[in-house]
This record gives sequence, structure tokens and C-alpha cells, in this order.
Amino acid sequence: MNANLKTHLKAIPQQFQRQDGTIDQFRDLREFAVRLGMYDAADVLTIKINEYDRKVAEANASLVLPKPVKVEV
Repeated sequence: MNANLKTHLKAIPQQFQRQDGTIDQFRDLREFAVRLGMYDAADVLTIKINEYDRKVAEANASLVLPKPVKVEV
């Protein structure tokens, strides 16, 4: 890490541990990577995020919901 980035990193106070999911942390980390000019790292994060999103979409698409039952009153 170059000296300029080290200086900026030291200026950021230590944060508490986040309780959101890993994929949400990856999404935020990708934004920081882009802002810091770490485009290759951001690209890898984007690939992993897209893989996750695709798997979630496939899992959701495979869910079979029961047909509604008509109830006469």
C-alpha cells in the first residue's frame, strides 16, 4: 500500500463490527475499491456479487408455490 493510502486509511476511525450479511459488505467494499482506484479488485467483487445474485434468482425461480384454495362462505 502506498504512503498516501496509508495516511488516508489511518484517518478513518476504527468501525464497529457490522451485523449485515457478507454480500452486503462486499457491495459496500466494491464502492470503496472503485473510489480508491482499485478497479481490478472491484471487478472481482462484482463477479462474486453477480454470481451470488444469479444463484439467489435461480433459487427463487425454482420455488413452487401452492395453488390458492378457493373457500366458499
